[in-house]
Order: sequence, then structure tokens, then C-alpha cells
Amino acid sequence: DRLHPMEQVGTWDRPGLRSVRRGWLTTPVLESYAGLLAERAAAEAHRTWVWQNLGLPLGLPPWQGSFPPPSPPSNRPEEAEAPASVQAATWLRKERVLWSEILSDFQALNESSDPSVWARLQARLREADYLTFSFPDPHPRLATDWLVRVLTQVRWISERMGGTPAA
Repeated sequence: DRLHPMEQVGTWDRPGLRSVRRGWLTTPVLESYAGLLAERAAAEAHRTWVWQNLGLPLGLPPWQGSFPPPSPPSNRPEEAEAPASVQAATWLRKERVLWSEILSDFQALNESSDPSVWARLQARLREADYLTFSFPDPHPRLATDWLVRVLTQVRWISERMGGTPAA
């Protein structure tokens, strides 16, 4: 990797290598990656957090041990008073339904060339954008490689979160 090259120790000049916070190592390239991540995550800071404040600063709050992370205050009193465990259970129940609908849409996409099926699948995938956030090409596209990756992702999360995989 960049910090431990395969060359013989001492034979490769590593300009810019420096230590940050508690002995973590970085380079200008890694710092630029962290800057890009911080910039992109800032737009979703209300639902993005870090496990710990180690390494390069990203400007995100550390996770406080509740899932999902605390929501912004609600104008509806019944939501504001619900305990975090109830909110999490409600959120997960809705997501399981969404994952099931996405899997059904994949099945329909395999069986039909109707453009409305793709439009419906795209809308649901945008709603569950966290499924493709880590993709190099996160926006829905009608290409086999992209569809296979997202289908694998939906099946994976559905199985691990207690849903029933289909399609």
C-alpha cells in the first residue's frame, strides 16, 4: 500500500508522509481523499457520522450508540416523543418493505421491457440511496454490471436485517 511499499525499506523516498492524531499516517493524496469525503458528507451530515474521531478530521459527529442516528426535531409531537428504539424499529420496518419492493421491481424488470418498471425501480433506488453510496457510479443506470451490484447489495442487506430476499 502507499504507506508500506513493496520496495526494500529505505530505498523509496516517501515525500509528504506524516503522522496525524494518535500516530495515524497520511500523505497529501490521502488528505485530499479525506477532504473530498468531508465535502460530500457535509451535505448529508444530518444522517452521516463517524465511529470515532480518529485520523483526519471529517467534520462529522461521532456515533453515539443509537440507531438510526438522532433525527432533527419533528413538528409532530407523536414523533418527537417516540423513544429511539421505537423510531429505529419503525424505520427498519419501512426499509424492509422498500427492499422487498426493490427486489420485486428487479423481478418485474427481468420479465418485462415496460419502461415504467425501470422508472419505478429508479425512484425506489433513489429513496434507498445508501445502498449505492459506496459505488463509484452511485446513480441508477440501466446497465447489467450496475444492476447486478445493486441487486447483490439489496439481497445482502435484506438478509442481514431480517428481510426475506426475493428476485
